[in-house]
Amino acid sequence: MKKSIRLFLAMLLIGSTALTFSSCKDSESASTTPVTPEEIAQSKESDEAQALLSFLSFTSELDSLPDNWFSSSYTEEPTIGTVKDAATPFVRYIAVSSKEEAINKYKSFAANGIADNATSASTTIEGVGSYNFQLLDQSDVFATLDVNIKQQPHLTQIRFVPPGTLGNNATFEGEPYYNFGDVVALKEGGNNISYWICVRPCSNMSEKGRSHWMSFQLNDWDSEKKGVNEKSVNIAKLTSKGKGDYYMPTQLGSQSGSREHLQNLFNLLMILDNPSKYNEINFPNGLGGIKRDEFGNSTVADISDLWEKNKIWEKILPKNVSRDYMHNCFSNDQSVQAFYYGYGSIMGMSVYRADLQYTNGQLLAGEKASQDKIKWSRDNAGLDFREYATKGYISQKPEKLKDLLPTKGFIVRYKTGNQLIGKSGTNDKKPAEAFEGLQPLFVYRTAKTTKEKGASLMGDYIQNGEGKYNEVCVLNTTSAAPTNWGENSYYFQYAKAGSKVIMQNREVSIAAYMHLLNALMLKSDVYKAGRKDPKVAGKLPTFTNNYQTALNALYQSLTNSVTHKSLEDIVDFKAFDSRGNEATADDAQVLESFRIDMAYTTPNTGVSYHTASLYYDLKDGKYHFWYKAYGAVTDFLCLRAHIDSGIIEPIDLTTEQTFHKELLEDRQSLKAASVEFWNKNKIK
Repeated sequence: MKKSIRLFLAMLLIGSTALTFSSCKDSESASTTPVTPEEIAQSKESDEAQALLSFLSFTSELDSLPDNWFSSSYTEEPTIGTVKDAATPFVRYIAVSSKEEAINKYKSFAANGIADNATSASTTIEGVGSYNFQLLDQSDVFATLDVNIKQQPHLTQIRFVPPGTLGNNATFEGEPYYNFGDVVALKEGGNNISYWICVRPCSNMSEKGRSHWMSFQLNDWDSEKKGVNEKSVNIAKLTSKGKGDYYMPTQLGSQSGSREHLQNLFNLLMILDNPSKYNEINFPNGLGGIKRDEFGNSTVADISDLWEKNKIWEKILPKNVSRDYMHNCFSNDQSVQAFYYGYGSIMGMSVYRADLQYTNGQLLAGEKASQDKIKWSRDNAGLDFREYATKGYISQKPEKLKDLLPTKGFIVRYKTGNQLIGKSGTNDKKPAEAFEGLQPLFVYRTAKTTKEKGASLMGDYIQNGEGKYNEVCVLNTTSAAPTNWGENSYYFQYAKAGSKVIMQNREVSIAAYMHLLNALMLKSDVYKAGRKDPKVAGKLPTFTNNYQTALNALYQSLTNSVTHKSLEDIVDFKAFDSRGNEATADDAQVLESFRIDMAYTTPNTGVSYHTASLYYDLKDGKYHFWYKAYGAVTDFLCLRAHIDSGIIEPIDLTTEQTFHKELLEDRQSLKAASVEFWNKNKIK
């Protein structure tokens, strides 16, 4: 059949414009022209048809080819870009921020792609035509795409140009309503709710009037029973006598649009997971054609924190995929596999999979869209893609697919802003306004008014230079923090012999050591035994779940940073019974106090540091401070202040210092919990 299609298409290429179904000569029999529904369906999955569809999905937003796609009478009008000059109506212009964006757009549909460092590439489709990409990198044009496609006679060239060269003062009036990372809820029938992430907003500055959205939530094959329109069903069930059932992804969105913007999706998730990855080295031109002037470091850090505060990760990820699972996908420069567009089943089985590889700090698809298509012949074994959709991996693969299909992978859906609200047209109807009929889950322009200051959280750590000596956050600033903290967060660091002693005043030090006392207490066998004794439990301090989480992070990070000596020994942590003896877990009934040694300084006295005891007394249920002496200990923790008025990391870090988050989820709630405990229990 494939050979017949190629023969038919070759005849078209030579110029046989009169060839139609009704005028076939004997020599042009049905063997060379798809006639039956089966033949037409098969023709659509030929290499030529798939290459044409990929191209038209970019230029005309076509999701599938019509049955007469091979006819000389079939044409598609281009919808992409704008006509700048009425004298050249077949030349269209697309505003892009850089040559890299032009290359990515070309790679989203090009059958032959473009190799790294190449300046040109071309594709010839048998029986269809050809197109040629030329990278110019000039001030007024980044690249051109010369087009000679029989099915699109009204498009001869696409010019990828910088914003501002089209002569438009503004793409639309006002500021775009949606930003990267905004999330809306779409009800698709019954109780089916899908969450859509904005992976490329509109922009006046970058002359982009269309927003792009992606979702991990799919409607299963039986969704029509729940009131979901059949065009919105994303899992197809394939049955065949004597063979196992197949559950395949389908109707996931435009082929080229999906391929281009799934890169934006996973890059966005990567930098929201860890904003430090959004730097000028990895993302010199911003994200998705939106320059860093519009989408900068501070905005990324803002959205990252607000996603955590508003528990957005739990909503947007697949049903059984955790934040930690997604975090691990972005660690150690692993690739990310994503299924998009759909499947084929006529000429064997096939599915579209993008292999996103780390390239200079970004997750990028391969150079050829045609390489995304995985093909195989079906056997008796079944196959269920729903695991990818719900778990991010597949547990069982047919033997022949063990090396073809990835173990880990995601299925993603794609829509433009107009498609999301059921409208036609290329650009969003009202980019400066919220979508009608959709429930907002997260909108940055409104959510940012609730953002807390400070990047640090208890348990976060700073690595210093080649030696990797860690500083661990113990006091994180919030709007509710004591005024004498200023804009600082405070970090513990073990003081090695002969190292410079850095201390803080008494009040700040007491707050820091109170948290440390609680962290050590929480981990101790004596405290655990006391919690089990009804007579003692009520006398022990109670910690909220959030505060316990922060304390555990503090303990873990400090323990990791001091490997040659126990944290308990450094601060002389002990529990005492009512007789004044050191207590064990067996003494819980007569437990009286927990104590640590601490150090602090008195400014402007010329004294290096003082030492004291900080203890919790079960008799009155309060914390107490007891002065000991000047310089009475030789082993202690320094307490360093870091200016923490930024939102990415403390702003006073040197080039040798790197900031790391110990906890990734619920950071805003955890920050508030630690400050709240001090405010309620501070020593007067």
